[in-house]
Amino acid sequence: MLVIRPVNHVVLGAWIAVGALIPVMSFFGRPIQHFISHRLDGGDMSLVMGAALVIAAGASLAWMARRRSKKVLWHGLWMLAVMIVITQLLPNAVEWFHFVLFGLFGLLATRLWRPAAAVVICLAVSGGDELFQWVLPDRVGDWRDVAMNIAACLLGAAVALIGGETA
Repeated sequence: MLVIRPVNHVVLGAWIAVGALIPVMSFFGRPIQHFISHRLDGGDMSLVMGAALVIAAGASLAWMARRRSKKVLWHGLWMLAVMIVITQLLPNAVEWFHFVLFGLFGLLATRLWRPAAAVVICLAVSGGDELFQWVLPDRVGDWRDVAMNIAACLLGAAVALIGGETA
């Protein structure tokens, strides 16, 4: 017998929005990047993306702290440290944004579906995004990007799993 679970419509809506933003950013990413780079120098762009990362990480930690578990908060802090290290290894702010976008996608997918299904969905979207970029005239699909997208999705899924907010 198939059991239909109640779905959190806010999470579903956010997941759909983030999922829709992924191909939109693949298609319009370069023009947006050029537009922004002509108005902000590299340091300013890094500052903007860094601020967005701090806000996203702070929101995640606040969500975890509401769970009132020191274990959850501890895991959130080490994941924040990992996220900071990973983003420092990325060469530019556009890749930071991509990492945060796919991390959020993984977190929301894990809140909607069982972890195994969420991972399969994240793998498909990561690969599909790079295939989409491969056919675009001004983009190039890259296996390194697939690996970074998957790493971000898995980090987002880990946050959801540790926070106990999964399907």
